[in-house]
Amino acid sequence: MAVTVGELKGYWKKVADAVSSNKMNVTDTDILAALMAIGQTIEDVEAEIQAIKSTEGIKKIADAVKVTADDNTIAGLGALAAAAVTDPAASASVIALLKGMLKQLQGTGTGAAPVQLTGSKVQVDTLLNSVSIPAGDFQVFNIDPTSEDEIWLLISIDKQPWTLSGNNLIYPNSDGGQNMFFPARAGMTTTHNIYTPCVTLCLGGLNLATAWGLTPPTSMTEARQYMITPYQADLRARLVNNSSAVATATVKAVRVWKKG
Repeated sequence: MAVTVGELKGYWKKVADAVSSNKMNVTDTDILAALMAIGQTIEDVEAEIQAIKSTEGIKKIADAVKVTADDNTIAGLGALAAAAVTDPAASASVIALLKGMLKQLQGTGTGAAPVQLTGSKVQVDTLLNSVSIPAGDFQVFNIDPTSEDEIWLLISIDKQPWTLSGNNLIYPNSDGGQNMFFPARAGMTTTHNIYTPCVTLCLGGLNLATAWGLTPPTSMTEARQYMITPYQADLRARLVNNSSAVATATVKAVRVWKKG
């Protein structure tokens, strides 16, 4: 059975009254003193509870309570001005290591961020956009390779015949021939729009022709074996309009980085 402080105080008052009126005979002075002290304690507890219930009492408790952390824990966190540490194995504060991780992710650290390309990447660029090529003339365009594994050209042209050739490694400023692409596109008698372009693979800076002592590839497997990659930085192509009318041409490059 639960007893409130008020009820306990009432019971104890009855005991005290009985002792003082000789209705309860307590002869041992020590026991009598203990009984009186317990009564006073009950009075004090009641006063403390009343103080706690008041606003002032709560403020006193708040002022008296102080939350502290272990000195080693605080030191481990580190100072806000701590320098970034990028080596996770180094002995450093938490703040320093966090700054180091952010530095790496922002690309300004001493090492590479732990990010790896897990799939292939394809990028499409427009090299010629609806360019007019006069009859019997040609248009040179840069392919601008970087680190691709393969570059495919998508050619759209509304007049025929037409021819595609490229520059070679030995004489980069001259026409290197049509066999620098596979399939070779020489004297083509078909026209192509942007939805059904003529597709060919760049093989690099060698003209795979018999004049060079090479046997031109007859399959895509053979063509890939002849490829020279990375492609030379100044790789260019020449689109020739062999027709008797002005041709409109669009050329796109599909750049492929294969999964490593």
